[in-house]
Amino acid sequence: MFAMGPGFFRAANAPSYDTLTITGTFPGGTVGTAYDEFVTISGGETPYTLTGGTGVASGSLPAGLSLSIQNADELHLSGTPTAAETANFTDSVDSADGQTATSAQSVAVASVITDPHWPNVTSLLPCTGAAGSTSFPDAKGFGWTAYGDTKISSSQKLFGENMAYFDGASDYLVGAAGAFNFHGQDYTWEAFVNTTQASNNVIASGRFAETGGWELFAQAGKTLILAIWNSAGYRELASTSLLPSGTTTHISVGFSATAATYYLSVGGAVTAVANANVPGSTSANAVLGADLKGPSKLAFQGYMGQQRMTLGVCRYSSSFPVPSAPFPTS
Repeated sequence: MFAMGPGFFRAANAPSYDTLTITGTFPGGTVGTAYDEFVTISGGETPYTLTGGTGVASGSLPAGLSLSIQNADELHLSGTPTAAETANFTDSVDSADGQTATSAQSVAVASVITDPHWPNVTSLLPCTGAAGSTSFPDAKGFGWTAYGDTKISSSQKLFGENMAYFDGASDYLVGAAGAFNFHGQDYTWEAFVNTTQASNNVIASGRFAETGGWELFAQAGKTLILAIWNSAGYRELASTSLLPSGTTTHISVGFSATAATYYLSVGGAVTAVANANVPGSTSANAVLGADLKGPSKLAFQGYMGQQRMTLGVCRYSSSFPVPSAPFPTS
């Protein structure tokens, strides 16, 4: 016979834990933009701790970021990146039962994206914010007033953010008088829109009675139409591409005075329409989501985000990659 002390029974009855594992990869970030992402820890005995106090087994974290354990089972990488780089490192976590888990990570930090035409941007309206908000701050300080029940909605997202919703009846945004006066100059108006409305939607307008100004309208499954008013009358210019129904799509209209050509784009596909007629000079208010001077508002029903107005520059004269991130604000 051999003696069996209390330690024998403790060892024999010790609980068995699953293998400690770190699951997931950290996405990229941008210099100067707050970053907080996490991967998941599972298995082993809690609580979990960072190996060595930093959680870094090898390599280096992106400058400005650090690791922490939050919500018991999340390994967070957070902070504000300070340098453009690709940081390769191995994170490491310990569990209370003595296990250690590691995972290899590579985080690309991009430099700040800037807009070379930022001085020419007169309005940049992200149309984002908390769901239900009726506030529409503009990155260029351009003032917009909401009418009807125009509000931010969480029903559609653009780049992970909420979008503005217009009900197709009484919702629209009004800006300063003359702000959409494009008479005789290069310009680009653009936004992302999502609509299923089968009748005409006026997406944007700057029209003064029947003698001056313009409006941009479309309907789901049909072309984008630019309507122009001047002393010679009324004209319509159309895109070749159709606006898809129920899909968030980048659209734009631009004009090059030198080429005497309009450029209408849907989803990055550009239609060039040679036409020297320019909208008559207008002091009408800038309007998003309606035409306030027409016999009916032809109000827009759907979602809008990232509205940008650039004067003096025709940005898109041939097909281009659709922007894959919010427009730069500098």
